[in-house]
Amino acid sequence: MVPEASAPGWLDSTGIAYRLTYIDSARPQVYAQSRWVDSPAALLTQRMRTRFAAVGPVVNGCDGVCGLYAADRN
Repeated sequence: MVPEASAPGWLDSTGIAYRLTYIDSARPQVYAQSRWVDSPAALLTQRMRTRFAAVGPVVNGCDGVCGLYAADRN
């Protein structure tokens, strides 16, 4: 089971953020005409699920399946 990745508010959008350290390094800005296909958190989640699925079966939280913890195996 691979949970959804999360991101801070300023990074949870399709805008590509950057910072100019010589002007104000604490203020993120977004490129005017460049966008991600989806938010970085959603892209990371999809990439991780794809990678794990290539190795073996993957379930999500909607499947009604609970993972086993080491203590539950006995």
